[in-house]
Formats: sequence, C-alpha cells, structure tokens
Amino acid sequence: MPEGTIYRVTVFFKRKPGTTEEQFNHHWEKVHGPLVAPWAIKHGIIQYTQFFTPSHLRQKISSDVPSGASSLDYDAGVDWYVKDYEKYEAAYKDPYYINVIEPDEWNFVDKGTGKGSIAGAVSTLGTFRNIVEGGKSCVAEADLSEEQRKLLDG
Repeated sequence: MPEGTIYRVTVFFKRKPGTTEEQFNHHWEKVHGPLVAPWAIKHGIIQYTQFFTPSHLRQKISSDVPSGASSLDYDAGVDWYVKDYEKYEAAYKDPYYINVIEPDEWNFVDKGTGKGSIAGAVSTLGTFRNIVEGGKSCVAEADLSEEQRKLLDG
C-alpha cells in the first residue's frame, strides 16, 4: 500500500445474552472504552470509534431504505483506524489486552463458548476515502448535464 495509507478495521458483534441494550451500551462506553483507550494509543491506533445499533434503528433501516438493503443484525460495531495493520494484530498479544481488555469483554459481549473469540462476529479490513466531510465535498465537482443539475437543484 502507498505511504500514508490508513486501514479501517470494522467489527460487528452482539451483546451478551441477558444484557439489555442500555446495560450493554453503558458498559461498552463508560467501562470498556476507558480500558481500551490507553492500549489503543500505546499501539498506534489512530482512531477507535464505537457505534451502537439499537434494535429500533435496525428495524427502521430494514423498512425505510429505498435500495431494499437489509440491515446487519448486530448490536454494535467498532471501527479501528490504523497505519500499520501488523502492529494492530500484534497489539492483541499485549499482556494488558489479554489480562484486562479481553476479560472485560465477557461482561457485555456475546463471547459464545470460545476463549478469546466473539460469537458470530463479522470483520472487514480495507482502506477508506472521504467523499463528503464536515458537510463539504472532498472530491472534484461532477460534470453534470443540464437535466442532472435541474434534478439536483430541484
């Protein structure tokens, strides 16, 4: 990859059975997040973003999206932005992760029966580009036909 490439690792997962959405969200943000932040910084993770996907919003996207796309049936996801993917992978061997972060996941994440794994989790790895950021375009203006321009402005 070219110099300056930033990788985005996204992981979707479910909450621990018997845990309400409110309990899950509270623990993940207020307890787990503060445990993860110093470890992430130590290992060169440049951004750690938690996102919550409560059931009422998953239902809304399933019924309201014009494209007909279905929603992912997960309670949450995390985005990790990293410059060095190998360093990111190695961070999971850190004793702090093994003895502090991973054990805390059992308090709110559906870990199934496997030590260290997250039951049914789905991950992606790729690069990203911003097309719109801060309400402004980050790309060249499209060469729109007069009809396209009228539709856009209408």
